[in-house]
Amino acid sequence: MINVVFVKTGNKYQASHVNRLWRLIHNNSTLPIKFHVLTDNPAGIDPEVNCIIVPEDLDGWWNKLWLFWPELPITGDILYFDLDVVPVSNLDDLHTYEPNKFSIIRDYGQPGMWYNSSVMKFKAGQYAAMFHEFYNDVSKYRRSFQGDQNFITDYLKRNKLPVSMWPDWWCYSYKWGLTHATKSTYNPLVLNPAGKVVVFHGHPKPDELLTDQSHWVYPIISKL
Repeated sequence: MINVVFVKTGNKYQASHVNRLWRLIHNNSTLPIKFHVLTDNPAGIDPEVNCIIVPEDLDGWWNKLWLFWPELPITGDILYFDLDVVPVSNLDDLHTYEPNKFSIIRDYGQPGMWYNSSVMKFKAGQYAAMFHEFYNDVSKYRRSFQGDQNFITDYLKRNKLPVSMWPDWWCYSYKWGLTHATKSTYNPLVLNPAGKVVVFHGHPKPDELLTDQSHWVYPIISKL
């Protein structure tokens, strides 16, 4: 059984975002999946998604660090998705890719320096030391790093842990394509045929595009 996990804390996203994304992933997968969400408020979340309540002492994107919590009641592989991504084709390859490595996106803005944590795959419980390092000195790491993905990058690289980048175009940026450098030759209105997940970092978000019924995102998410 594969575990797909989301994080919904605070007020940035609603239960409807969780419900929509689990259905999109389910519709684009043929493998058996157990869905989970780490949350501080399970109200309105579909019963098909297992709600795991996490403490409320982190905020914003830092709540993603709960994915590495050693007390997380999940075993096996975790495939994590941000709630503002849009799956656009079959995801089975994501579930089975590089089983013994930490899989993550090459950062779109500074691909040689950072990773992007919008879509990640790793073994549950294997990175408890990363959680403890962060949680034991939260204020230090919040001052040192812009966000969760910068801390995750630093930890993985500093400890020389095996990391695998998702293949090009599997998880690409809606705004820029592969990287900021490819922005001038990339058309966001045309889906890349190799794409599996489109990542909406920053703005616009998928919901902001629903006013245009001719946009490719409209038929994908408007009916869910």
